[in-house]
Amino acid sequence: MNNKKRIFSVLIIILFLSLGVYIYNFFLNKKEVVNNASKEEISQQENNTNADSVPVKENKYYVVYIKQNDGTGSSFVPLKLNPGFKNDSDFHVSISFDDNGKIINDDKIIIVDNFVVSDENKEMIKKLAGINNYNEALKEIEDRVNETKENIEKERKEGRMK
Repeated sequence: MNNKKRIFSVLIIILFLSLGVYIYNFFLNKKEVVNNASKEEISQQENNTNADSVPVKENKYYVVYIKQNDGTGSSFVPLKLNPGFKNDSDFHVSISFDDNGKIINDDKIIIVDNFVVSDENKEMIKKLAGINNYNEALKEIEDRVNETKENIEKERKEGRMK
């Protein structure tokens, strides 16, 4: 009988130790999984943040961006400000906006508000084109702005008639 008590006691001790090890590993591994999941979520959020803030492409050429009151816009590359510009598949031009609709990479972008070439725009054109080419560059930009305005108005009228 004494032998049975020892075996029973040893089995109980083994059972409790096994149960203790199982519980310890279960909770320890669960915490590690939770910690790893949290770390992965944080790294994914950092990656998403980095992906959302893609490096802004630096423009090779100067661009005129016509910003309209309704939030839309159009752009073109003026030839007088960009000698050597080739009308190929890659214009080397990009306009990036932030979440509020403001242009991020405005270093080589002339922003024309609602089809009006402002005095500030004219000063920038003069600085870029030089005094000798200023009149030609200004005329080209004003002509293209007016042409764009006419085309947009024409499209809107045609859209209303349909």
